[in-house]
Amino acid sequence: MGYSDFPFVARKGRDGRRFPGHHELLLYLKDFADHFRVRELIRFNTRVDYVGMVDFAKFGKNCRWVVRSRGRKDEKVSEEVFDAVVVATGHYSQPTLPNITGMFLSLSGTFPGCFSP
Repeated sequence: MGYSDFPFVARKGRDGRRFPGHHELLLYLKDFADHFRVRELIRFNTRVDYVGMVDFAKFGKNCRWVVRSRGRKDEKVSEEVFDAVVVATGHYSQPTLPNITGMFLSLSGTFPGCFSP
């Protein structure tokens, strides 16, 4: 797991699983933001009320996005124009697990096949 330009590497005292839990993923994203110096561009505790494409007549052929947001603490409304928008709604914060009979039973013994990456 990880971005191609910032691989997920197990660190001392951290979860090195291929599919880590929420906490380790949060730490990875913080490491990524710090490494690429983008954390200061992220606005936390902000509710986005509207995202829409800006009229082409204003910017020519380049696509721009208008974002109307409101601070969760002060309710201050702002409207800004951006080149790109990242949608991070937390939609995948709860995993969707298939309903497979016996999936969560404890296994013992050996696997008759082989595993290869």
